[in-house]
Amino acid sequence: MISCSSKSPTSSTEKETEATAVIGPAGGRLSSSDFVLDVPPGAFSQTVTLNLYSGVEEHPSQAYSVTKLYRLEGLPDNYSDTLKIRIRFQEALDGTSFVAVGGNILNPASGEEQRVYRLFPAQDSAEFLGIGIPADTGYGFNSEGSHRRLKQSQESPLAVYFVGQSGYDTPVVTGHFKIIFPKNLVTHSKLFLPPVLEKAIDSLKALNIDTSLVPFPIEVYIYDFAPADIQRYAMFFPAWGAFSIVFSKQALDDILAYQWVVMAAAARECALAVLCTNDKEYFNVLLQRQARVNPVNYWLHHAVASWFEQKLVPEYPEWLFFKPLDFDLTDHNRQAPFEGLQAGAGNALLSARNHGGGMSTLIRYLTVNYRESAVFRIYDAIKTQAAPVAAVLGCVADEARVMWPDFIKEYVRGNIYNGPFAGDVYASDVHGAFTIDSAEDTLAVFSLAYPDLSGRIFLMELDYPALDTIRLVASGSTIPAEDIAILVFAHKNGSTDPFLMKGETEVILTQVDTLVAQGFEQLWVVVVNSHYTEPGYMSTSTINLNISITMSRQYLVSLWFNIYADLFYNTPANDSMAWSQYVWPNWEPVTGTMSGNSFSAVWDTVTMWDYPYFGEMTLTFNALRDTILTFYSSATIYQNPWTYREITISGSSIPLFRSDEGVDIYDIHGLNVCSHISRLEYHWQAEDGSWWEDLVKFNCADSNYINIMVSPAGQ
Repeated sequence: MISCSSKSPTSSTEKETEATAVIGPAGGRLSSSDFVLDVPPGAFSQTVTLNLYSGVEEHPSQAYSVTKLYRLEGLPDNYSDTLKIRIRFQEALDGTSFVAVGGNILNPASGEEQRVYRLFPAQDSAEFLGIGIPADTGYGFNSEGSHRRLKQSQESPLAVYFVGQSGYDTPVVTGHFKIIFPKNLVTHSKLFLPPVLEKAIDSLKALNIDTSLVPFPIEVYIYDFAPADIQRYAMFFPAWGAFSIVFSKQALDDILAYQWVVMAAAARECALAVLCTNDKEYFNVLLQRQARVNPVNYWLHHAVASWFEQKLVPEYPEWLFFKPLDFDLTDHNRQAPFEGLQAGAGNALLSARNHGGGMSTLIRYLTVNYRESAVFRIYDAIKTQAAPVAAVLGCVADEARVMWPDFIKEYVRGNIYNGPFAGDVYASDVHGAFTIDSAEDTLAVFSLAYPDLSGRIFLMELDYPALDTIRLVASGSTIPAEDIAILVFAHKNGSTDPFLMKGETEVILTQVDTLVAQGFEQLWVVVVNSHYTEPGYMSTSTINLNISITMSRQYLVSLWFNIYADLFYNTPANDSMAWSQYVWPNWEPVTGTMSGNSFSAVWDTVTMWDYPYFGEMTLTFNALRDTILTFYSSATIYQNPWTYREITISGSSIPLFRSDEGVDIYDIHGLNVCSHISRLEYHWQAEDGSWWEDLVKFNCADSNYINIMVSPAGQ
C-alpha cells in the first residue's frame, strides 16, 4: 500500500464563507478568489441562493489533494446544462489532474448516508483546475440528479463538495474499462487490474447475462478515500443511480489487495458492481436486463449478486463453504430463508438488500442442485415481467412443496454455507422454545403466522433423561396438508447433524432417551410452509404446531438361567481340576428404563446382604412385545466378603411364556436353549486370589433354561 503523501494544502478546519450568489434561469456566476462556478442560461429552472464554504472538514484524500475542500450549498437537485467549475490549486500538479465532486447518497448496507466522490478530468488553466459537469451526471454522485437524502430534510439545501486532485497516471484503457491510477501506485497492481476486469466481463457473457445496456467504457478511479485508515478505494461509473466501491483494508506486501464491493442504490438499483478478491479474479455481479428495475425484484438481484461472490474464491478446501459478505451482515440476513421468500424483503430498500444477502443461500442451492442454468431461467422470466418468486419457482422442474423443504433442510444442516446453526446462533432467536426438564413437561402448542414460502424454528431442550416418544403435529386451516412439512434435527457440540426425520403434518420420534444418552442436548424443529398465493406471494396463514411427549417408564427385570457347563478350577500353585456342573447367577432384579421397544439398565448397588452388586443389561423387543429379540447382561456380584462372581450372557429370540396382571414372563427350556445363547462367560474368584474358577464351554442339557420376567416398577 502506498503511504500518504506529505502534501497538505493549507486550509482552515473552521467553516469559512467564501462567496454567495443568487442565480436563476438566466444563468450567472458564483466566484471567490479561488473558486468559480459558471451556470449557463437555462441550466436552472428556478432561482436559488448559493453559499460557498471552505475549511468545512478534512480532505477526503490528502495524499493527492492540491486545493482546499469546498462545500457548495443551495444547488437545485436537477439542472439541464453543463456546469463549469474552476478551482485554484495550491500545490504543484503531477501527472493527470482531476476535480473530485462529492455528495451524500443512501447506503442500504447501513441505512446511513455515505459520501461518494467522482473524479472529473481537469484542465490546467492559469493556476486553476477546470472541469465541466454534464447535466446527466447529477453532480457526479448520482447519474439522474435525484439525490437521496436521509439525515437532511427535503427542505434543506443540497450540499456538493469539491476538491482538486493530482498525481495520477494516464488512464489505462481496455476493451470495456477506463482505469485511472494514482501515479505512485505499485506497478503490479496496474498490471493486475485491467485483465481481471476484462475477465469479469467475459464471465458475465459466459453466464448469458446481457451487457448491452452498459455504456462502455466503464470508468474506474483508484484513489485514497480515507488515508488515515489506510484504505484505498476504486469507484466504478456509471452505476445508474447507485455506486460501487472496491476497497482494501490493509497493505499486503505493497500490493493493492482488493477485498469486496460495497453496493448501494439511490433511484435505481446498481446496474454493475464488481467483486474483487486478492487471490483469484474479479467477477461482475448482476446486470439488469431492463431499462428500469421493478423495486420488488431488488432482493432477488442482490441474492444473485451475493451468490456470485462464490465464483471468485480460491479452489481450496477451506473455501468450500465460503459465505458472501452480506450473508452475515445482520441476524436478519441469516434468518431470511424463514421469513418468507417475498415477504421477508419488506417494503424498504435496506430490508430488501438484507433479505437478498440472506437469500443468496437459495441461489447457491439452486445452482448446486439444478445447475447454473437455473439463474439463466430466472432472468429469462424476469425479462418477461415475471414476479421474482414466480421466476424462482419456474426455474426448476420440482414443485415448491418438494424444492422448498429440501432447501430449508440443507440450509439448517449446514450444507450450503457451513452453518448457520453452529453453536447457539439461534438459541435466542427462534420462533418458539420448549424445555423438557421434568415428567410434567408433556405438552406444548405454538400457533404462529407463516408467510408464503417460509418456515418457523422451534427449539426443544432435552433436559430430562426419561423421554420415550415425541409426537409433532402441524396443521393449518387454510393450508393444504401437502404444503406443510416438519423437519427435525438433533443438535450437539455445535452441529445440527444428523437430520432425523421429515414428515408432512406428523412426525413421531421414538427412543428419544437414546438420543439424550448419546449427548444430544436439543432438537431443532422446523415447520416449513410451501404454500403461496399468486400474484403477490405475500399471503399469511396460521399453522399450529402441537408437541406431545411420552415419558419413558421404569421397569423391573429379573433374569435367571441355569446352564450346564464345563468348568476349570485353578490356584497360584497350579493345583487344577476340571468338572461339569450347572452355572447360575445369584442375581437380583434390576430397575431400568423402557423406551419404545428397548429396555436398558445400569446399576451399582448392594445386595440384600449388603454386598457390592454392579452391572448393565439391555433387552430389545419386537413390536408386539411377544418376543425378546436380543438380550445382554453383564454383572459382578459379591456373595460374601471373600468371593465374587463375574457373569456375562447374551442371546436372542426368547418367546413370551405368560402375561399375568402386567407381568410378562419370557422363558425357554431344554436342549434348544444352547441355540439361543451367543455368549456365556463365567468367572468365580477368591478376593485374595488364592483360587479361581472359569467356564470352559457350555453344554446342551434337558435342565437348561433362561427365564426373564419384566414388570412395571412398583407393581
